Amino acid sequence: MGTSPGPVREAFVALQKEGLLTSLPRRGTFVASLSELESRVAYEVWALIEPYAAELAMVNADKGTYDRMTAALNAMRTAAKESKLQDLIHYDLEFHATFYDLSGTELLKSIWSSTSVTIQRFMTMAASHYVPDLTETADQHLALLTLFRAKDVDGLRIAIPTHVGDLRRRIMEAESLEEQTERTSRADVR
Repeated sequence: MGTSPGPVREAFVALQKEGLLTSLPRRGTFVASLSELESRVAYEVWALIEPYAAELAMVNADKGTYDRMTAALNAMRTAAKESKLQDLIHYDLEFHATFYDLSGTELLKSIWSSTSVTIQRFMTMAASHYVPDLTETADQHLALLTLFRAKDVDGLRIAIPTHVGDLRRRIMEAESLEEQTERTSRADVR
């Protein structure tokens, strides 16, 4: 294809960061796989741990924190308007990473680091099936930011699992609908 190895390596690194490729030393680079169970566990861990991370982060939050989260929210809205799902996913995860970054614990940062890779991979792999109102997804973060600024721990304990569960449910419903349509199409052919 007339491409030198450098850009190919850079592309592989970028795809590894997105969780789409797995590189094994002296064995090669492979397309990453993800089971439904892995994605479900990642979302459940996210829903359970993040309210606690947000509570801890409240102590360390300042104007810069709120500015950072607002910038991520605005970037999500822009990505939604432009139908740029990958950008929306990036800024969505960046928004949530703030809770873990400010939690003051390396353990929570580590949990988010590994969990967010699975979540990103699931969102990216499901992107062809995932066609919700992207603006609604972005706007849900405004409610989370409002609760966080108000230091409303109880509100976040409800809102975060609801947000996370709603996102996964919509992705799974879209995939299920496509599978049903595909089965119906195959049955019609017979």
